[in-house]
Amino acid sequence: MLVSFISFAGRVLSMTQIRTRIVRIAVLSLSLTTLCLVSCGTREDQVGKPPKGVDPLVWLQQDSCYAEWDIFTHSYVRILHPPDHPLKDHLDKHANGYIFATGRIMEQLGLPPFPDTLNVVYFTGFGQGREITGREYPFTENGIVYYWQPGYPGMSLTDHLLTYWTDKKPTHTFLRHGFRALWDFGGRNYYTEMARKMDSGLVIDLIDLAVDTAMNSDTERVQSGEAAAFVAYLLQVHGPDKLKELYESSGDFAADVERIYGLPVATLQRNWLAYIRMNLPPVGLPKDIAPDTGR
Repeated sequence: MLVSFISFAGRVLSMTQIRTRIVRIAVLSLSLTTLCLVSCGTREDQVGKPPKGVDPLVWLQQDSCYAEWDIFTHSYVRILHPPDHPLKDHLDKHANGYIFATGRIMEQLGLPPFPDTLNVVYFTGFGQGREITGREYPFTENGIVYYWQPGYPGMSLTDHLLTYWTDKKPTHTFLRHGFRALWDFGGRNYYTEMARKMDSGLVIDLIDLAVDTAMNSDTERVQSGEAAAFVAYLLQVHGPDKLKELYESSGDFAADVERIYGLPVATLQRNWLAYIRMNLPPVGLPKDIAPDTGR
């Protein structure tokens, strides 16, 4: 991670001098950002989806930011990357990771094998990714998966694959964050973490989790980790069809749960927590393996 330090050694600055320097730094930063946007084009270059029949990555290369980038192909995965990418000699491993993750997610959603080409833009790091896209975290847009380290590799992929499962955005947004956290492929076991929460009395009730506006799977794993454990339980015990119905529902969460699962929220929560207790990894096994949500 790049860290910038500004050192004023050997003297004390007055508040006026400090303000003047802050303004100059801000102006310089704005000028550099503007220069980057002018040289690279803007997000308006990529509004909408690529025209029908046009290769998405070739379409993206029309933006001057990507004009000199290379396309690596492995099986059904295509990766657009800068020619000086430090991992360019290992892109086959990166592609295999996407193939594994895609197969697992599609299966757990109850979907057939992935039917299309998976198009990925792989930046050298968060600095380049943020500079070019103007986004803070990896994302999916126009059917293209954008990724840079040190972000979780599975989250932007999950957003893309969920569009094969449903074309609706959830009213109960914690479910989307739960999917993203569950399949971030960051190596955490959310059942084990939930057991610790239960032992400490820190479990967030489902009825509160459903309306939690502070949840953000890009930045935290407290609320979204609990949502991941809940989504994993629903997939394992009740299957993807009912979960899809809940994901697409737009009413009151408690009413939607009772209509779809035939249980009050409080009962579903008790069943969920009891299930976690009964399905913790055996002692001695690694605790950082995500729960198997296969049916």
